Amino acid sequence: MKQTLFFGKTDPGLVREKNEDIFLIDEKKKFCLVADGIGGSRAGEIASRMFADTVSDCFKDMENIRENNAPGFIKKVFSTANKKILDHSMENPECSGMGCTAELILFFNNSYLLGHIGDSKTFRMRNGKLKQLTSDHSLVQEQIRQA
Repeated sequence: MKQTLFFGKTDPGLVREKNEDIFLIDEKKKFCLVADGIGGSRAGEIASRMFADTVSDCFKDMENIRENNAPGFIKKVFSTANKKILDHSMENPECSGMGCTAELILFFNNSYLLGHIGDSKTFRMRNGKLKQLTSDHSLVQEQIRQA
């Protein structure tokens, strides 16, 4: 029998004074998320919180998420969060340029679906081995891919 363990921890690291990370684990609804403010930009912690709040709100609106409708759900979540973050940034000049990276993973009986944007990473641990599931959306990663 497969076992899924959920665990989350954040740390501001050695460079930043403020932690702009947020994670949310909902074992009952079978999803996890992590969002991280874009380093060096304003209000990353607000953007991260807005992404997490959007996910929570979308789950309230959609009770029955199945594998067949999950891709559309994840697309809706990211699109809705992006619009909210952009709108907030435009309405609040002190937050101009804010943004976050985000990972959202939904679990089903024998599978999962992952939404990802930015340079945060999602890993899977199976049989004691880590495997990176995502590729960075960054200029550096794009240059590596083209090399």
